[in-house]
Amino acid sequence: MIMDEQLAEFCVSGRLGSLHIGVSVTEVSELLGEPDGVTGPLPAMHLYGDVQLGFSVSGTLWHLAVEPCGPRITLPEGDVPSMTLEDLAAFAEEKGLILEQCEPFTAGEVWWRLPDSKTLLSFEDDGLLAAAHRSEPALLND
Repeated sequence: MIMDEQLAEFCVSGRLGSLHIGVSVTEVSELLGEPDGVTGPLPAMHLYGDVQLGFSVSGTLWHLAVEPCGPRITLPEGDVPSMTLEDLAAFAEEKGLILEQCEPFTAGEVWWRLPDSKTLLSFEDDGLLAAAHRSEPALLND
């Protein structure tokens, strides 16, 4: 499978199309319209398909996550095929990037990353993407 261009960019740079850490909730609303769901007033999580956006009290995007349910991922720019760890490894090899395993949250819970991007990825037992996260905790309380 060829990895979707948007997902590849997110793995490398932490950007998902026009979405990136530091953008404002107003800019996101102008780009994407009303979210499919919102947890409440700021600070809040906004949901657009399989994309979760975490905004600080001042409306700054500090957390960007893709959490699909199944073989397709609903991104703001449309549905794309999910990716597997095998796809990510092949992409990294093709681009000359190092793919490393890490345990950033809980001992024994394996995540993957391309070190310079700060995007963390986990995969289901069947190999499909479970979650891809990029966060900047320093922006949470801005």
